Amino acid sequence: MKYLIIILLWLTLYADSNISNKMLINYDRYHHDITGFLHQYSEAIDRFLSDTNSSHRYKESTKKTSLELSPFMVFEDNRDAEYRFKVRIALKLPQTSKKLQLSFEDFSNSDSVDDSGNIADLPIQSNYLLGLEYFSYDRKLVNANMTTGLKINNAKLDPYIGLTLRKQLYVNTWHVTFLNRLKYFLNLHVDNRFEINLGYFINGTTKLQLLNSYRYRDEAYTNELTHTLRIHKLISERKNIYTDISLYKLENYRQAFHIAYYKVGFHYHNTFYKRWLYYEAAPSLMFRAENNYKPTARIFLSLGLVFGVHHRYDTDRFYSNY
Repeated sequence: MKYLIIILLWLTLYADSNISNKMLINYDRYHHDITGFLHQYSEAIDRFLSDTNSSHRYKESTKKTSLELSPFMVFEDNRDAEYRFKVRIALKLPQTSKKLQLSFEDFSNSDSVDDSGNIADLPIQSNYLLGLEYFSYDRKLVNANMTTGLKINNAKLDPYIGLTLRKQLYVNTWHVTFLNRLKYFLNLHVDNRFEINLGYFINGTTKLQLLNSYRYRDEAYTNELTHTLRIHKLISERKNIYTDISLYKLENYRQAFHIAYYKVGFHYHNTFYKRWLYYEAAPSLMFRAENNYKPTARIFLSLGLVFGVHHRYDTDRFYSNY
């Protein structure tokens, strides 16, 4: 297993220096065609919801729809390999409302790094959210995001409503973010996460962060606490790396509050082809309670494709507390 991890990591990090433009020229065409279809589909939904048959062509500035596909693998000593295919779709609806968006994405069941699920269990473990989001921004007070939609788990549909509140404060080179994400599902359970994140800009390309989150889910009576100390470095507009030390505490109906694990590692992101193809690699050491906190090697590998708006290309995440 260790040799397989080393080989996969080497191949992943080697990709950006050996990719052939000739090999990818056809993929450029496919990417362009899929992006065009995505915009047409988004515009058709927008016109339907806005109750208009106008044939007016959307301006480039209004084409904010995006699709992100990201298969990943996780390998760790003494544990089964894990595989997942994550998807995130955001359809902007400017004709209906500039603040409205239709989204489809994976629903994360946990703040833990273990929220991936074995490939054999994907039909059972995977949950998705289909929602209609409305954004309301007020810099003087708070930013609000209201959502209504469906949680999809196999053939089961669970309607929900959600509210996200965020406030950022800046003092010189410091900034603090308060965030609360609440979802209430029709089958009478609540999922709520509260975060207080601190950031300090060491210089224009390096930031120190202290990230703290608490999550409560009454569906399984789960309480989660996560504390992370992180140093985030912008290498270039397309590359960044951060190193972090994390502590994850868990309480559920089986166990009282305890430290489930410590984690020490780093995460590297590289958009290596144009603006839409990237990879991520995150090797780390895990100190789990189940192993009496003895260190085990772990690695996360991911390849991502972005269609439409290229969120991964900008540096917004570096200048916020996420």
